[in-house]
Amino acid sequence: MQEPYHPKCVMPLPISSWQTIRMDEKAFDVELVRQRMKERKVSQTMMAELMGLPSQSAFSNILRGERRITAEEAAIANKFLGITTTPEYRIAPVIGITSAGRWREAIQMPVGHMPIPNKLASEAAFGLEVSGDSMDLLIEDGGWILIDPAKKELHPGSCYLISNREHEATVKMYQRGPARFEPCSRNTEHKAFLVSETDFTVIGKVVWKGAPVR
Repeated sequence: MQEPYHPKCVMPLPISSWQTIRMDEKAFDVELVRQRMKERKVSQTMMAELMGLPSQSAFSNILRGERRITAEEAAIANKFLGITTTPEYRIAPVIGITSAGRWREAIQMPVGHMPIPNKLASEAAFGLEVSGDSMDLLIEDGGWILIDPAKKELHPGSCYLISNREHEATVKMYQRGPARFEPCSRNTEHKAFLVSETDFTVIGKVVWKGAPVR
């Protein structure tokens, strides 16, 4: 007998852990920032307030290379100073889905944002944190994934975020012979389900995964 479809809960991603990356020179050109500030008579205190920094000294430390700048902070500074850049990173939304939530509602309500490499995924990409053990051989409970809705073509061995007719979402691996979505879990209670017997929609392919440091 075919096992029922039981979508796993997908919860919001903790943003702070993603935003401590160091930006490259193209994304935040210190000398150009100094020049534009001088031309526009903008003080370090004004920049700190604009970027949401705790103090003027925090911005000063960024200029001296003694403090990491986040992708979001760099974007705010560049926009205010009229600096056009081609950054290595861009900002992607983070979507949260509760166990009782519906996918169509959740995708319209991002819970935050995170920086991702420009070349990693399309402009439509977004992040999720997976809760549950149905994929723990690949993505541990609490692991992070990046979904690219531009990649929906099914390839054996790849993982996808899919939704059922109730618009509830789950992550599973696609396989053929027969065509099916299956868990990758140490927990044998999780079962595969056939594509031919399931009403589903592919939301996007998992193009990146990460995991918290225990």
